Amino acid sequence: TGVSYSKDGQGRVLGNVPFQDAKNEVNNLANTHNFVQNGERIKSEIPIKRNSLDYDLLKNRSMIQFNYRKEIKKFSKTFVKKYDNTRKPDYYLTIKRNMSIKDKAKYITLKKYMDKVYHPAAGIQIVGNALNDFNAEAVKTEYETLAKNPLFIDCMNKNPNDGFSKWEGIEKKTNQVIRGYKAELDKIIDGRGDQYAAKVNYIWHKDNSPEYSTEAEKNQKIGRVIALQIITSPQGRNLGRAIALEGAKEFDAFAENISKYIKDHNTINKYSADRTTDKIKSCLMDPQLSGVLLKDYTAKKQAANRNRQNVVHREANNQRQIH
Repeated sequence: TGVSYSKDGQGRVLGNVPFQDAKNEVNNLANTHNFVQNGERIKSEIPIKRNSLDYDLLKNRSMIQFNYRKEIKKFSKTFVKKYDNTRKPDYYLTIKRNMSIKDKAKYITLKKYMDKVYHPAAGIQIVGNALNDFNAEAVKTEYETLAKNPLFIDCMNKNPNDGFSKWEGIEKKTNQVIRGYKAELDKIIDGRGDQYAAKVNYIWHKDNSPEYSTEAEKNQKIGRVIALQIITSPQGRNLGRAIALEGAKEFDAFAENISKYIKDHNTINKYSADRTTDKIKSCLMDPQLSGVLLKDYTAKKQAANRNRQNVVHREANNQRQIH
């Protein structure tokens, strides 16, 4: 039992009036809004606005979705046949037996693309753009690359029954991480037309001051800015995933490694320009440098992980020998 705090037509709280009076009031309300019995009256009281284009829009959107499905079907007939945008991600782990890592990478990638056009809020423009922008070769490259991704492989192996929902959680958090670092980079650029000049100015001067940065500060800021450029580019996506899993310390370690690399390799002075500021600008604009820095950091991190594993193995062996 409980007290009803709904009010009748006179403003009385139903819980404070005799039971029979409250019951009669509720029945009256139900009859008033019963569409079956009072349909014509209700329709006449509620103005319903209809757009003559609604049907055509739905029809056209459905046709675009159908053509989009045909593109996805070229990758997997099973996936398209079983696709259901109302099901949870891990449902797709069950639609094929004995799925390999490549199968899982393919299915979760195809799901991402299908969700674009079957999202309830996807209007005809979004759906149309998705079809126009669809690139089969890029989709194939995406899932083949994902199938070799150590983070994805580890996630699938550790979560055989809910790996897709875990991975989508990582991807969602990765997006949040990248947005955060993009905001930091945007703050440095501060809406200026020449973004590289703004970055150089940030590196060259102390924060919020006309004073010049020290050499150590310049080197630290160069590493930070290049790290921000990489993390906010498609090339830095996997780094973003690592940060989502391990925290901001991963990004800080990456930025510090860049600063050390540039200092140790005297990178700035390898660019031909009269002024140091122009050399720094050339460094920031170098399209090849990002790949080199990512490769260097990844190699050092893998070496560190191997060293930690060796230490663990040695400790385990020592314990066995003791016992």
